[in-house]
Amino acid sequence: MQISPEMIKAINEQISHEAFSSNAYTAIGSWCERTGYDGSAKFFFEQAAEENGPHAKIHPLFEQRRI
Repeated sequence: MQISPEMIKAINEQISHEAFSSNAYTAIGSWCERTGYDGSAKFFFEQAAEENGPHAKIHPLFEQRRI
């Protein structure tokens, strides 16, 4: 199955948004951890990991298809 250039662009934009969100959650989690808000830190680190999930699943597909 061929993936259209528009779909590739949309997927790449989504991955970029998720990477940005993951970095933001990690930064907030780090601040919470340093400040002693351990419960909040755990929450933000979990959110960061969740944002990385879809990228980790789709990246091998792109590599396999050489996209």
